[in-house]
Amino acid sequence: MYEGGVSVTIGGREYKMVFTLAALLAVKNRYGGLQEMAEAFSGPTINEWDSEEEKEQKSIAGQKAQEDAIEQLPWLIATLINQGELLADPKAEEIPPEYIALRILPRDVERLMNHVMEAIAIGMGTEHEEEEVKRDLVLEELDIKNAKGAKAK
Repeated sequence: MYEGGVSVTIGGREYKMVFTLAALLAVKNRYGGLQEMAEAFSGPTINEWDSEEEKEQKSIAGQKAQEDAIEQLPWLIATLINQGELLADPKAEEIPPEYIALRILPRDVERLMNHVMEAIAIGMGTEHEEEEVKRDLVLEELDIKNAKGAKAK
């Protein structure tokens, strides 16, 4: 299976969500772009230079967007899962959003949204990987010797 992406379990089955160029084009067609999709899910960005009235209006719009996002989530998840399925098997049948919606419990929405954002970050190359910690073998050996010396005293 394609290595990029995020594994997610829905309805007892594991899928791989992958954000491909095809998924980006689908998002562009549906929302206009990634920024517009983000606003559809979380509302407009509240800036520090916004007036108090603008901040309040944007806050209300954000709450409404988050409530409405529930309706958008199955489509987005299905789109990403379908990319993973098609990469694994080009003859795979596409999974409809209704299938996904039926198998998601409300308590899973936040977790799945985090997985969606992670898959998009991986696809866009903006994921944050922890840097591998380089070990200094000499310092490790000194630490071991110092620990042994401290115990002997």
